[in-house]
Amino acid sequence: MELIDQKPLEELKAMDEGQGIFLKDILKLFISESEKILTEISTHTNSGDYELMSNSAHKLKGSSMSVGAAGLGEICGRFEKKPDFKNDDDKKNMLEDLNNIFTETRSEFNKIISGS
Repeated sequence: MELIDQKPLEELKAMDEGQGIFLKDILKLFISESEKILTEISTHTNSGDYELMSNSAHKLKGSSMSVGAAGLGEICGRFEKKPDFKNDDDKKNMLEDLNNIFTETRSEFNKIISGS
């Protein structure tokens, strides 16, 4: 699984003649909004409301793919399809995977934001 797809990042960077200010602003917004949606996914998964879980995952998948967060988009796609959790450990493990991928993605995007 590819964590970051560079093509959407390059396209966003090109939107302000390569200065990258627009890209950085978009990535900051993406991180902020993603944290909220991850909380929604976790809450809905743990409460068993898989319809709302799927809706939240769909939202995050779309925004992830538009900014090049391919790995995050991929795992959101799995939540969107309403997986058949066999037990609470399945839920816990899948949520852990989601949060780990988000943490890695946020770290990579923070490097872009800080210019390193």
